[in-house]
Amino acid sequence: MGLISANAIKSIANKLLKDISVTISVTYKKVSSSYSTTIRNQTETITSLSSIRALRSDYSLDEIEKSGGIIKQDDTKFTIRADALISVTIGRGDRINDGSRDWEILDYKPISVGSTAIMYSFHCR
Repeated sequence: MGLISANAIKSIANKLLKDISVTISVTYKKVSSSYSTTIRNQTETITSLSSIRALRSDYSLDEIEKSGGIIKQDDTKFTIRADALISVTIGRGDRINDGSRDWEILDYKPISVGSTAIMYSFHCR
């Protein structure tokens, strides 16, 4: 059996997310920097993305127990296609709204094929 390409896996993942996902909005901090010869100015604005498709799932009891207290019973995870986030940087402290609740992002990790991130998983509370 031959190897499956990263593009093939990405295509399957995108189809799954399209078929079984929820629509969310993400609120994140956008930091802009400007420079002069003597001063570096940094401004932070709150920006929002809407209509992003994401898979929302609960953590299993096994995942909660193995986390050593980091993951709580009511925490959730959102899985989002990497290409949906191509032009933004989302991280800890930013927020995801799934239409029924506002979730704070506590941590995130890429889901990769080789060195190519195809999705991101966000741990939220």
